[in-house]
Amino acid sequence: MRNGSQQSSDENSRYLRSVVRVFPDYAGTVLWFVGGPVDYAEAEIGDELAAAMRRWETAYYDALGPDLEWPSPAARLAHAEAGLDLARRLSDELGDAFEVEVFDEHDRPCRLRGRHAPMNPRAVAAFRARVAEDEALTAQVDEMRADGARFEAHGGGARFEAHEPE
Repeated sequence: MRNGSQQSSDENSRYLRSVVRVFPDYAGTVLWFVGGPVDYAEAEIGDELAAAMRRWETAYYDALGPDLEWPSPAARLAHAEAGLDLARRLSDELGDAFEVEVFDEHDRPCRLRGRHAPMNPRAVAAFRARVAEDEALTAQVDEMRADGARFEAHGGGARFEAHEPE
């Protein structure tokens, strides 16, 4: 039987490898997958969708004041509705291969999944390649741990340091 920490880690890995998140966060993209930002070209999404996502991200930064607050509830709602539309469009491209998550006007996650074959197989292949890379890296780290290596997080988890087995 797995301990709670291992189960939670497995659930987190499954989430990160199966859900494409859509949100602006000063990364030059609104696509997030396997724990990090994904450039539009790397994701191989359609040009029109990528352009719409860039406009949505720009509108987000333009709408927020210096205190990072929305100027009005209507502006927040309009942003959330536009984000939901983009998530639907991305979900259409990815079909039933991945879920897409976006936040509503109350910052609650909303997940979408197409019920059809992907309309953009290149995008699906790009996200699957990221999954494969992450799985390979995880296997490498697990093998190193099995051999006695330790990993310590530094700086809020932004940097890891490996220690040789003793």
